[in-house]
Amino acid sequence: VSFSFGSNQVLGKDSFIELLIPQGNSWDFDCQNIYGAAYVYLSCLNLCKSSPCILDKLVNIGSCVNQFRERVYSITSHNQLTFLVKNRRDGTYQNDIFPCDNGVCVDYSKVCNLVNDCGDWTDERNCKNNFGCHTNNEILPLSKVCDGSIDCFDFSDECNDQCIGNKMIISSLVVTVTGWIIGVLAMVLNLKIIPYSLKSINSSKTNESLANNTLLILINLGDLLVGLFIVTISAHNLYYGSSYCKMQLEWLTSASCSFVGVLNSVGITVSVLSMTTLSLFRVTSVSRSFPILSPVSGKEKLKLVIITFSIVTAALFTALIPL
Repeated sequence: VSFSFGSNQVLGKDSFIELLIPQGNSWDFDCQNIYGAAYVYLSCLNLCKSSPCILDKLVNIGSCVNQFRERVYSITSHNQLTFLVKNRRDGTYQNDIFPCDNGVCVDYSKVCNLVNDCGDWTDERNCKNNFGCHTNNEILPLSKVCDGSIDCFDFSDECNDQCIGNKMIISSLVVTVTGWIIGVLAMVLNLKIIPYSLKSINSSKTNESLANNTLLILINLGDLLVGLFIVTISAHNLYYGSSYCKMQLEWLTSASCSFVGVLNSVGITVSVLSMTTLSLFRVTSVSRSFPILSPVSGKEKLKLVIITFSIVTAALFTALIPL
């Protein structure tokens, strides 16, 4: 059997292969979404833009040990001894075999197909239709690179030179400026209001006034914590800048990130529970036909202490205990 391996028309087979490609010039055709045998043939026939031929070594008689026992030996166009394998379906002889570096051989359909068929990644290593994550052997189609969704464990599909431009904790300038304004105002105003509210508690003459002032202080405290959260996030956004994407894993696993998460959760929970409790108090008072303002009693103070403790405990439990 005479066989010409690596010719300009046929690669690895003794019959012509029909490939359907888009119309137009070959340099306009991008093979980044083509895989397997089609990718091999198109790239090695110079029909793919920026995709060199993946077949960098010939199959010889020492290739594919313990595979393809029914071989037919032949001479290549380079006068080297090789072998062919008979296709039992159509009776043709073919040499569409890719030799991996570890001695295993796979057919062209398993080359550049996003799967480690060789076992040593040789079949995917030089392909231009995939993206290899930086710190592990995971590979992705190019369509998943810079698509806004993290697919690599090390974030490298989104944190690279191609798409690192606008990766920050807060990417919008409007949101950044608004965050600073709201955060600083929330902290300053609530720090000013809380001491005044504490004085109001001491001067409360009725149970209703005492309950209102106590719950308002809790609302102020919750808003203060949320303001501190916003300012802390804004400060870290300024600190990391455009390098945040590459340092995202460091930030997400840091104690600072956990701290601001607890701040936000506690602040929101305290505010919501306090406002809900205050609303219940007011509804109860309004629903009375003849509301009577009763003087402050020790029993009412104890009830408010229990309510305050319950709200703070619930907020801490929500923030610190994982779901």
